[in-house]
Amino acid sequence: MIYLVKGSDEYLRRREVKRVIATAKKADAVLSVQEISAKSYKKGDIAKNATPSLFGDAPLLVVQDAGECSDDFIEDVVSLAEGITKGKKFESIMVILHSGVIRGKRAITALSKITDPKQFKLIEAAPLKKDLEKQTFAAAEFRALGKSATNETLAALVQYAGADLAELAGYIRQISDDLGEGQSVTKQYVDEFFKGLLQVDVWEMIGAAVAGNSTQAIALFRHSLQSGSSPNALIPAVAVKVRQLAKVATLGADGRTGKDTGMNDWQLKNVQRDLRGFSSSRLIKSLQALSAADYASKTGSADGGAFEFEVALRVLAGDNLA
Repeated sequence: MIYLVKGSDEYLRRREVKRVIATAKKADAVLSVQEISAKSYKKGDIAKNATPSLFGDAPLLVVQDAGECSDDFIEDVVSLAEGITKGKKFESIMVILHSGVIRGKRAITALSKITDPKQFKLIEAAPLKKDLEKQTFAAAEFRALGKSATNETLAALVQYAGADLAELAGYIRQISDDLGEGQSVTKQYVDEFFKGLLQVDVWEMIGAAVAGNSTQAIALFRHSLQSGSSPNALIPAVAVKVRQLAKVATLGADGRTGKDTGMNDWQLKNVQRDLRGFSSSRLIKSLQALSAADYASKTGSADGGAFEFEVALRVLAGDNLA
């Protein structure tokens, strides 16, 4: 069985490899795992590493770096795939990790022609860029943990968690563990969870800034600092809001639908409401200021980026800092 994990999201790639290994080990608890690199691959390495030994079954083979593979790797995979399409069986288990770049495309094309589901499976691991994609991911994660959540709840969770999929998955596990068996995940619970986590109602802070009240936004931020939070914990949520504003602003007056923006329709209406009074200059300056705050929070700034984050809140609120 050959699994092709295609995409560059590191969290999804790691998770899918773990799933394949866990499933295989249910059938064979003593199964060993062998890892090789397609970058340094030499002709015959698959056969050499995926062949049963005299003392046991073949190891599960994980092939890294298929997006930077050698010519020998391409030739061997194409030959292997062509053999399988003609009826030859691949008796071992192999997981190939490809980032989705052009290099190795001929090998991927050859593998995609295998129609036997017991011989080949494609697993997508592309980054989830749209909020709706992340909400779909979150819903599936909750279902796997025996929990359910409304679209409104999922949207709030994604906005709190920010862009990092690993963090989103971690929050989902923590929320599921905290709730009792059979309980649904509500927006109120998610709001309270993150309010306790961040020590501030982050959406109240963002709402104040978007509404032009920098004084209230900064007061809420400083309260969060006194409660043990940090700019690094708050920036992702603000970034989501600013990106939503910028995304909707770039669309014309016509054709603004949730599908166009990757948001739910009700989210889009809220962003359209918040966007009133925003100039393109204010949006651009907000993105630049937030980027500066993010950089300061991650590069050892003495105050952890607090000064830059306050500047970003003032810019977002429309204060004239000139």
